[in-house]
Amino acid sequence: MDRRIWWFTAVVVVACWWKGVKGVAQAPAIWVMGDSLVDNGNNNFLRSMAKANYYPYGIDYYRGPSGRFCNARTFSDILGDWLGIPAPPPFLDPTTAGNRILGGVNYASAAGGILDESGSHYGDRYTLSQQVVNFETTLGQLRSMMSPGNLTQLLSNSIVVMVFGSNDYINNYLMPNIYASRRTYTPEAFANTLLNRYALQIHALYSLGLRKFFIPGIGPLGCIPNQLATGQAPAGRCVDSVNQMLGPFNEGLKKLIDRFNDGSHPGAIFVYGNTYGVFGDILNNPARYGFTVRDTACCGVGRNQGQMTCLPLQTPCFNRDQYVFWDAFHPTQAANAVLAQRAYSGSSTDCYPINVQQLAQFRLSFFLFLCLSLLFVIRFGFSASLPISLLVLSFYYVMAVPGKRTADDAASSSVVVPIGGRRKCRRLDSLSVLPQYLNCGDCSWVCEFCGAFSWYVERALMDRCLISE
Repeated sequence: MDRRIWWFTAVVVVACWWKGVKGVAQAPAIWVMGDSLVDNGNNNFLRSMAKANYYPYGIDYYRGPSGRFCNARTFSDILGDWLGIPAPPPFLDPTTAGNRILGGVNYASAAGGILDESGSHYGDRYTLSQQVVNFETTLGQLRSMMSPGNLTQLLSNSIVVMVFGSNDYINNYLMPNIYASRRTYTPEAFANTLLNRYALQIHALYSLGLRKFFIPGIGPLGCIPNQLATGQAPAGRCVDSVNQMLGPFNEGLKKLIDRFNDGSHPGAIFVYGNTYGVFGDILNNPARYGFTVRDTACCGVGRNQGQMTCLPLQTPCFNRDQYVFWDAFHPTQAANAVLAQRAYSGSSTDCYPINVQQLAQFRLSFFLFLCLSLLFVIRFGFSASLPISLLVLSFYYVMAVPGKRTADDAASSSVVVPIGGRRKCRRLDSLSVLPQYLNCGDCSWVCEFCGAFSWYVERALMDRCLISE
């Protein structure tokens, strides 16, 4: 074989892979919705007691206090960095208009929850439902700036990050003196109420054209300084009763993601982030990540520095990168960096069914697979490379057809859709065992590649109803 051909193909593969490295934009925009964990300044413009626009918040941020509830960057800031996308501007900033909104907008609001009542004792805040309305406002601006086709491409290839749920517990269910939810619902019933409301709003965003969703669960709230300060747990332990309340919500959210991925939302991919597990790993193995303090806030007042949050002009700890928690409720930038990295490139235990990197590259990754197939054919011959070649041919169909497929589209194709709606699809179990046909040895990445690849093919075929019961 001509060595020049081999090296040319290898260069093409590297060039395709380069699309996925940090710093290179892997999505056209990122839309952030959520609470104070990802708020980057919206509450600065609201009549709210939940604000972080004063020192020492932002002490390590290049702009100083910006409204971020952190010493520097939030989870969504760092995740955007991994995706190669600058942090989107806050929705309420008067300068958030024109070209500034093309790369996405941050709608998150401190004290906001899934339920409209959650966090109301703080004053004004944007709840989940209002943030969806705010996105519609942005959508109206985008419609006046680009063609329908370009807008569809922008929305369908963008990443949506939704961080909700914490306030529905901290600032609702765990405050029985202010809110009636604890007296009205069991933990299971309350979780179901949250999930039903969540599902409606996620579906609303899908209906508006968004297709790539990253939806993390709730972290171990029983381990935050605010809860440790209540004295309900022995020294060195978390408040187990609080953490146990979160199980029904996190487990239910993962099932909701499964349900949304079963073909009921054609062209869309929903990813669950295991915040509880990743944060638990940080707390159980702090030294592995460079932390020395895991139960006390860097800035705060009282027991565990968690009875009151960080006060104006208060002097925080000096070794901030060694603290897991910045204040009574929120992680430091160092902890956010771990959470973001695990969300971006973590295993299936961190993100399910794929990670954010794979989510962003769902369509771009075809080029990498095609190049790999070509490389295998040139190096090992067609016969030896036939299995992977057939996979790439299947994937070509998956990637060549646009992801927005409706019942009307299906009706005009060769797939027959019975009266009454879209034909049901079943899961293509045979693809899930593809890695078993490979002798991976030390090349475990091959098995991981085939595992992710089989999920992509299965998901897209289900979208198009090419497999049926």
